[in-house]
Amino acid sequence: MDYLARESEPIDTVDHPDPPPLRHRLDYAKAITAELLSEMAQAIGTGPALVLARRFGGRPLYIPKRPGPGHKLTRCLGAENARRLGAAFGGERFIIPCARAYLRWLDARALRILGRPINEIARHLGVNDRHIRRLLYGFHPERYEADETVCEIGRLYGVDGAD
Repeated sequence: MDYLARESEPIDTVDHPDPPPLRHRLDYAKAITAELLSEMAQAIGTGPALVLARRFGGRPLYIPKRPGPGHKLTRCLGAENARRLGAAFGGERFIIPCARAYLRWLDARALRILGRPINEIARHLGVNDRHIRRLLYGFHPERYEADETVCEIGRLYGVDGAD
């Protein structure tokens, strides 16, 4: 029992850096996710990159160098965008970022621009009213017009143009 009472030197004498706090690890994961989504958006545009995140987010996806006409990327993004994505990232497998928080923020703003009330937005997004108010804090929907992206998001939730 003597060996338990005394302070002994650690068996592993190699200095290991302390892992960063969880908050920093999550920030790092978010940064990597945002970086990949940003690079994809540069290759194919923001709209198609968000479609990619909605459709394949959180899942591994092999991106061929030359997606054929029947490939799921071609069906999802169109031939030209699939070709551009293949040219930029072809031959590699990625876990496509979910971007859930960003998509929820974007969807809340788009639905608000379309004139939807807070409680309806919360119901569509599966969160409570308070969370929607937090997402929309400082946002002034009257300063924005319903462009093509906003209307497309509205159609995802069965909402047509502004009332």
